[in-house]
Amino acid sequence: CAASRVVEIETLAPLDLAAFL
Repeated sequence: CAASRVVEIETLAPLDLAAFL
């Protein structure tokens, strides 16, 4: 559902930013 996607974004975004930097 939408809530799980929000959690997914919140948890994966920092990892993506760390990999990008």
